[in-house]
Amino acid sequence: MRAARALGRRIAVRTALVILGVLGLSAAGAFALYGWVFENYPDAVASPQAWRPQSVDYVALASAAVVALIGATVAGLQLARRLVMPLASLSGAARAIADGDLSARALAGDRSFSETADLVDDFNLMAARLETLAADMTTWNASIAHELRTPVTIVKGRLQAAADGVLPLDREMILTLLKPVDALGRLIEDLRVVSLADSGRLQLRLTPQDLAQRLDDVRALVGAEAEAEGYPITWTTPATVVVCDGDRIQQAVLALIDNVRRHADPGPVLVSLTADERFAVIAVEDSGPGLPDAMTQSVFTAFKHGSGENGGTGLGLAAVRAIAEAHGGSAHYLTGARLGSRIEICLPAVLQVRFQITHAAMDLSKIEAVPNPGMTTPY
Repeated sequence: MRAARALGRRIAVRTALVILGVLGLSAAGAFALYGWVFENYPDAVASPQAWRPQSVDYVALASAAVVALIGATVAGLQLARRLVMPLASLSGAARAIADGDLSARALAGDRSFSETADLVDDFNLMAARLETLAADMTTWNASIAHELRTPVTIVKGRLQAAADGVLPLDREMILTLLKPVDALGRLIEDLRVVSLADSGRLQLRLTPQDLAQRLDDVRALVGAEAEAEGYPITWTTPATVVVCDGDRIQQAVLALIDNVRRHADPGPVLVSLTADERFAVIAVEDSGPGLPDAMTQSVFTAFKHGSGENGGTGLGLAAVRAIAEAHGGSAHYLTGARLGSRIEICLPAVLQVRFQITHAAMDLSKIEAVPNPGMTTPY
């Protein structure tokens, strides 16, 4: 505030000096004009002796100067207050944020000057986003620590029991230990995908891929296990070729199925693949109960979904969206025909070939990728 008061005084002094300068120039200009008239048109006006200033004229001139100075000082201080107060508030809020108080905000004052008011509003918007980012980072750190701790604790406990001779370290034990290790690997990869996508550095290996074959690989990985847990999956996957990163697409579908096994009620699951000349859509639909309306807007936001008693962070769904958007597509949450959750991955058909021949007769290496610009999402 000391700097603000000093700036206000400087504005007031300079305003007063301007007023004095204007008065001085006016007086000098008047005398110069009168002198020119007296010299060139002596008969047009009274004698110069009659125009000579008297003491009363000097008093009136001095009084006018004093009144002008007072008015200029008051106007300058008012101008300084309206201009300086938002800037001083902005400076104080910036220092507070630099010291770690992300809740600090600047005041725009009476908004007499729209430029300074807009500056304060933009600063407050930036501060709000910084505060949200810091809060999200804290949540991320806590959630990641929790998710990493769970499989590590399971593995450590089993290995400790095996080391103490309580449990045998046989094939069944090793298979049991592989499950939390696999979960840990998927969590790390999902976190990596989301982080790379947020920084704009998620790279894809785009090649012609038969999505049906990729989904068959997913079925071989999780189909039997999901059915054993009460989630029999029906696969409707006609042969469809698009240019995409097949590994990333598999990762996204695995994340959707894992999300069903974590949060949906046991029941039939439908995995479908549909396509036309513009889009290929992979959909995973469960048997319910679906999500409350309040959660549907944040379903693809990391650590905003799935924090209930069934575990999970929503990180897998965030990775699904990141993968879809990296392909130039999108991910959407819908209500399925059985009132369950239906999540769709929409991929733009940069190249898409539908065929009715067997996979063995298909030579994907001979397919040439052709860009398809100007594409818009169907949603």
